[in-house]
Amino acid sequence: MRKHLLAVALLSLLNPPVSSQSLSIVNQTSGDAVPYAHVIGYQNDSIVFGDYSDLQGRITISESLNFDSIVFSCMGFVRHTLIEFPASRTVFLEKNILVMDEIVVYSNSNPTTKTLGYEKTKRRSSSVSTSAGFQMVALIENPFQTALEVSAIHFHYKTAKTIAGDYVLRVVAFKNDNGKPGVSVPIDSAFLVSPSPRFQEKTVSLLGEGILLPKEGLFMGVETIGNIENDTLVTTAMNAFTFRGSIGRYLEGLAFSRFIFYSEVWVNYNNPEYPENHFIPEFRVSVFVE
Repeated sequence: MRKHLLAVALLSLLNPPVSSQSLSIVNQTSGDAVPYAHVIGYQNDSIVFGDYSDLQGRITISESLNFDSIVFSCMGFVRHTLIEFPASRTVFLEKNILVMDEIVVYSNSNPTTKTLGYEKTKRRSSSVSTSAGFQMVALIENPFQTALEVSAIHFHYKTAKTIAGDYVLRVVAFKNDNGKPGVSVPIDSAFLVSPSPRFQEKTVSLLGEGILLPKEGLFMGVETIGNIENDTLVTTAMNAFTFRGSIGRYLEGLAFSRFIFYSEVWVNYNNPEYPENHFIPEFRVSVFVE
């Protein structure tokens, strides 16, 4: 018995319990919790860990992780960087006020709605698998000579048989920076989708968000966050959620993706070295026109 206790004591000394810090992320103005915020740790400019805050805006970070800084961000908020844990254990995020380059005024109080973007083509159907922190966007081009208000986004997806809880996703948008996703456009648009039926088309209303489709177009898409199980956010397994689209040579359009917790670099799906793998997701947006 003494030998057993001594062995346990030695193991405790060799492997001390790992302590952690629990932080709350809140809206600086309202004091409300900020759920699904990105929390990313950097060491020598490389990402060493990443996760989401939960439904109550909380996150637990192990103190055993080595990092130079932690960046807290969320769509609709200004990025906030810390080099040490705050004494209050609270991180305040400031709302990012969207400054429109143009203001749309309609002469008609009931403007016409038009759909722009990518539908299923005669090319081969395909899909891209996702997991937590995956963002996929496509360039939505504007064929008109003026900015248009975006009222909704539409996309097709497939879910896994093994997932029972609702999926948590978020609409994302980025300015067109010479054919690449640029500065993010603040959108407060997290939403849920049901795992059944497995093949679905989802429409997310963006009315009131003030999102404009400028003349140069806008990269718009979806980020997969996780699943809700027993009122708790859990990580979505790889291949549990897929975006539907078309694949093949000579497809028109630009599409990019990235895993935000691994790299901030976007991957271009229109790689000229692999033209047969050019993938375009079925992302469409509804806009108001005169």
